[in-house]
Amino acid sequence: MLLEYVDGGDLTEPVKNGRDDEATKIIADVLNTLHFASRSEIPDHLTPLSQRFQSLFDKANQDREQDSIYRRGAAVARDLLCEQGPAHVLHGDIHHENIRQHRERGWLAIDPKGLIGERAYDAANALCNPHSLPKIVQNPERLIRQADIIATALDLDRKRLLSYTFAHACLSACWSLEDGDDPSHALAMAEITESCINPDAGSRPAPHRNGVNFS
Repeated sequence: MLLEYVDGGDLTEPVKNGRDDEATKIIADVLNTLHFASRSEIPDHLTPLSQRFQSLFDKANQDREQDSIYRRGAAVARDLLCEQGPAHVLHGDIHHENIRQHRERGWLAIDPKGLIGERAYDAANALCNPHSLPKIVQNPERLIRQADIIATALDLDRKRLLSYTFAHACLSACWSLEDGDDPSHALAMAEITESCINPDAGSRPAPHRNGVNFS
């Protein structure tokens, strides 16, 4: 497969240098371009969101005897998938390191996963990133501010966007467990996002940071 080479930097540096809002607006512009690219038909063989969330559904089933964050995330995901908006071709892995600057064509997305589903899902991962800057990203005020920027630019419901962010963070933690990686950042983002969409979540006992579950 021959792919276009994009030799510029990614969007991590602007965030690191205090230009977080600017980076988020660029992400929103890229998503709008991708989602509304001229296309007569949606390609076959794209992965539906119901399949994308399978690892989370499997983990929730394993935790069926306890109230883990994975079970709550799976419940939110099922509710979202039951009432999806119009289907679009989705990138599937939008985050700051996957948007790079082309010297002639501006900011471009790389490494697409090829999904089909509701647009709000495609913005969820961006709100959990850059994962390399947890002191910036793991902040409820930052989460709400960037969610507002994306929701306005993409004409999305903010609460629905945050709900997808919560479900995706739980899914990302599942992938980390499957790969033997540290899920702590994804779990932290899941906890923060859950507290934003459900203030009662803050009254639960403190989460365990061992990568097993929140109980």
